[in-house]
Amino acid sequence: ARAVQNKSNNALKLDAQKQAHAALFDKAKAANENVERMKKEVQQTQQTHPDVAKCNENIAVWEDKIT
Repeated sequence: ARAVQNKSNNALKLDAQKQAHAALFDKAKAANENVERMKKEVQQTQQTHPDVAKCNENIAVWEDKIT
């Protein structure tokens, strides 16, 4: 009887772990998608905004001078 009870408890624990793992995976996937979206936004902003382009050019010039 005890072995059956332990088996049942272990099955419940395993199911809970699987559900927690699936929830964490979904959160990680959503976070990665959010990061990729933000990277695209930053890249688009850098390409389209003239002041950002000027700053990037200035940084490149200074990096060339320093190295």
